[in-house]
Amino acid sequence: MYPHPADTNAITPPRQKAIELWEYEDSVASYLLSQKLPDTTEMRLVNCANTQARWAMVHLDYQAKSAYAQADLQQAFLEMRCAKGADVREFLTGLCYKREELAAAGVQVTDEEYKRTILKGIPSELATFASQLLSAAALISQAAPINLDALVSQICEEADRLKGRRGKEGKRTVPQMSPDRHSSRRRKSEGAGRANATTAANSATGQRVPIPQEREG
Repeated sequence: MYPHPADTNAITPPRQKAIELWEYEDSVASYLLSQKLPDTTEMRLVNCANTQARWAMVHLDYQAKSAYAQADLQQAFLEMRCAKGADVREFLTGLCYKREELAAAGVQVTDEEYKRTILKGIPSELATFASQLLSAAALISQAAPINLDALVSQICEEADRLKGRRGKEGKRTVPQMSPDRHSSRRRKSEGAGRANATTAANSATGQRVPIPQEREG
């Protein structure tokens, strides 16, 4: 009589304990993952066997959405414009911070795109000034890249100069006429208007219409 071989498929107590522990941890991980997902996404994960399969499907789904989101963020940056009458320095500072935020989110804005956004986003007179600076810099040093931080600084200084000049022009007051002179000029204007109307009537009718005289007092 030979002894019967051991059943290799039989689960030993230590292995059974390890399986139960793994299933418990997997169910906890699945529960925690489901708490962070919208219901529509959770419904698509019902047929997944374990948390690893769930996470793989979530990663694939959101990777595609992330690409679209990054493209939208980049397009929104390229379309940023300084509102009419707004502070140009504040706009350019915000543009710089926004570029850094996009870089942290994985959205890269090239120097050429950044320069183009600056020129399109600022008022036309400042855009002309910046274009002249870029042309001069290109003529002086054709090989060296343009320092965009220095360009932004020059634009801000020019914006402050224009703002100060407009403020000085706005403070210039127009001389006011005294009430007596204003009334006298208005009476003369009204009298001239009546005379012109009478002359036009004489020409149209071929008759002489008397010009009404103003009463004194």
